[in-house]
Amino acid sequence: MVLRSFLSNNYFSINKSFFASDRILDIGCLYANNLVPFAEFGSNLYGVEINQQMVKLARQSALNLGIEIEVKQGMNRSLPYPNKYFYLVLSMNTIHYEENRDALLDALKEIKRVGNDGCHYFFVTAGQNHCFHQTAIRLDVNQYQLNVKDFRDGQIMSYFDNKDHFETTLSLSFDKVEVGTITENWPKNTYEFYVSKCIK
Repeated sequence: MVLRSFLSNNYFSINKSFFASDRILDIGCLYANNLVPFAEFGSNLYGVEINQQMVKLARQSALNLGIEIEVKQGMNRSLPYPNKYFYLVLSMNTIHYEENRDALLDALKEIKRVGNDGCHYFFVTAGQNHCFHQTAIRLDVNQYQLNVKDFRDGQIMSYFDNKDHFETTLSLSFDKVEVGTITENWPKNTYEFYVSKCIK
């Protein structure tokens, strides 16, 4: 997904070249795999994770992959970096971990804050036809309670009612927004994702 979205001109009209001086942030980087394509350009790579245990895991994973990443503890609404610091910010399945619309909007403002004036932002989140979304109970705007048969049962997520809702919400923070949909149909479940590129 990352390779297609950034290294091909066939998917989004919002495109960007990458250089060794670029600073790239992955929010919720965990295994650091989303940053691997940019390591080849010599870009400066950064990541945040929610707690020190996951920070340690991300650092070890980067070491195993042979790439250099600065990983700090942080979250959507509290990123440990100065204003306008990054050329690209990735948020891959992280923004839906906010528990209500106000927190979600605060997260988008914080994510926007750390990007420079030419920054590109890349968001991925569960779509309307994602199996978790389909069984979730809608509590309020952008507030859904998971109804699944595993440890996540009962967890509150900031899902979007549909693709247009995702786009209009992003448009509150970003000047240009493009949204696509990726659907994976597996024998047991369907996983649909909304994918967006944004600029200030």
